[in-house]
Amino acid sequence: MVVNDLGGSIHGEGGAQNLADCVVNEIKENGGSAVANYDSVEDGDKIINTALDNFGKIDIVVNNAGILRDKSFQNLTEADMDKVMAVHFKGAFKVTKAAWPHMRAQKYGRIIMTSSPSGLYGNFGQTNYGAAKMALVGFANTLAIEGAKSNIHINTLAPMAATRMTEAQGLSGMLPEHISPFVVYMCHESCEDTGVVLEAGGGWACKTRLQRSNPVQLRRSVGDVGSVERAQELWDTLGENSLATNPSSIHEAGMAIFESVTNLPDTDLETAPTTLTTPVPTAPAPPTPDERARAYQVPDSKYMYTERDVLLYMLSIGARLPDDLPMLYEGHPNFTVFPTFTSIVALSDVFSGGIAGLDGLEDVDITRAVHGEQYIEILKPLPASGEVILKSRVIDLLNKRKFTQLIIEIDICDASGEVAATTQTVVLFLGSGVGKKGRSDKQVPTMVEPSRPCDHVVEEKTSADQAALYRLNGDFNPLHVDPEFSGIMGFPTPILHGLCTYGFSCRHVLKSFAGNDASNFKSMKAQFSKPVLPGQTLRTEMWLEGKRVHFKTSVKETGDVVIKGAYIDLHQVKTSSDVKPTGPVLKAEAIFGDMELRVNSQPDLLKKINNKFLFQITKDGKLAGEFLLDFTEKPLKVAVGPPAKKADVTIKVDDDSFEKMSTGKLNGMQAFSSGKMKISGNMMLAQKLGDLFKSNAKL
Repeated sequence: MVVNDLGGSIHGEGGAQNLADCVVNEIKENGGSAVANYDSVEDGDKIINTALDNFGKIDIVVNNAGILRDKSFQNLTEADMDKVMAVHFKGAFKVTKAAWPHMRAQKYGRIIMTSSPSGLYGNFGQTNYGAAKMALVGFANTLAIEGAKSNIHINTLAPMAATRMTEAQGLSGMLPEHISPFVVYMCHESCEDTGVVLEAGGGWACKTRLQRSNPVQLRRSVGDVGSVERAQELWDTLGENSLATNPSSIHEAGMAIFESVTNLPDTDLETAPTTLTTPVPTAPAPPTPDERARAYQVPDSKYMYTERDVLLYMLSIGARLPDDLPMLYEGHPNFTVFPTFTSIVALSDVFSGGIAGLDGLEDVDITRAVHGEQYIEILKPLPASGEVILKSRVIDLLNKRKFTQLIIEIDICDASGEVAATTQTVVLFLGSGVGKKGRSDKQVPTMVEPSRPCDHVVEEKTSADQAALYRLNGDFNPLHVDPEFSGIMGFPTPILHGLCTYGFSCRHVLKSFAGNDASNFKSMKAQFSKPVLPGQTLRTEMWLEGKRVHFKTSVKETGDVVIKGAYIDLHQVKTSSDVKPTGPVLKAEAIFGDMELRVNSQPDLLKKINNKFLFQITKDGKLAGEFLLDFTEKPLKVAVGPPAKKADVTIKVDDDSFEKMSTGKLNGMQAFSSGKMKISGNMMLAQKLGDLFKSNAKL
């Protein structure tokens, strides 16, 4: 294969070799043979010569080069018209002209012209583009006739797909991969069709043809020349298609006209035109995008990894000897697969095709996907190596106006079929929002860090090669290694993977509060907010609250927060010697975090409580923290710190008593009557909280 890409802008300006090179490398990595060509299609003979010089012949040509210079006709210049015609039409002519004699000599050839719905149907602001694209249809129609005797088949594709040239047109969810199988088949020797116009997009395809409507005859007799009034009388009949025909050649098209003229009567015959109408049945309302997404059955997939993959992952997130020996040496007695390795396993399913084939995403641009949030929970240790089964399901598809939020849960099952870990990934598709509006009650929430100084800080400088190393885990997006590509995407240099920062942060927390023992890890939630450049210093600030460690990660050099709303829940806290807590550790903070999650998963409970409650938590007789539960907003959000809103009820209770109430060991009425809890405001409203504490009793 010869891959030709001038590498210019969509307006036909500039050039770069990296785009063609990327495709060539991908073909070679998958066992194919390919070379790159960087010439303009206006020099089509050079492209064909590249094929002849490298492979000795030319069998297939796919004319797919294009540029855009969209303007309304009022503002269109002659230069805009000439340049678009030169690339689309004349470029296809020059490449095909150079290949034609070789195909005729070998009695074989397959040629594809790339037209567009803009050519077939027109599109505002694309007079030059539409004209060039329709010219290719006429070009292909005649070549199909001339090439038939030499076994040269010419077909035309009119695609709708999200590409570098169409990224601004909102063709979300419509990938080139959904069309290319049709192109490959049309190029195969077994395909006998020629002169076909194929419209295709998102997996949908049809053969499009010129069609004649019900014919009419303006003249009533041989001596009649017709009239404007007669044309007006017949006009509506021209819109009917009950007797529509599809001529296959210019000769067949002409014969229908000649027959009509030949059959004219010698004298006038008054014939009223007949208008045929067919009632259109009312179709049921189609399911909404979020309904279709949730109903989509994601097929199970397998993921195999080795100890080497686990060790490579640890090096890619900054693990070092001697501190991290248990995670870097498979022979260590405490060797454990690091918790965040599960994100590598799970995301292999999400981004290897799970999103591309998902129902409900037809109107989003999946090429503009960014990783929004990640949650992982370890239920049992993953084996050091082996094969796991990934069971994925769509939780929700949400319309956030400026972007679409897709929430996917994935269970990672071990060889015994048991769920070893579960993950929840939030993917954001930038652009127009689709799906249902509002929030998902099944989304694992982020949490605001405490409003006091952090308990501990870890700073660690990433390597300039960090992204190059991390991509070996399977994310080969050139955004993380190719300066030219990252520049096209708007970044000064390649950026670090968000999940690499995620892994660094987890290491910092486990080293500070879990004795650097991965088996103490329970779960982790984080939201990605800004990118990191390789070589920058990561600063992780941590707050210990019970067995939960809140944290946020920023870039020391810029102060930008790159991970926020994050926390890790531990089975056991083992504080390192250099950690010196700077504020009170409240059991209530962790309890409210879990309470928020539980309440938002119980819509019926939310409906029962519609007031604002302020909890003032004391420790050693002093106020240690304030938490506002605002049930007037759905979902519930627990605000930490001095309240910004006036509460209907204020409840003052010490931290230990609150823990007992939350776990069912202390009845609220007993706490009130014994003086352990004080209530001010509308005391009767406090009774609504009874069900809330009952629902939390298994905390």
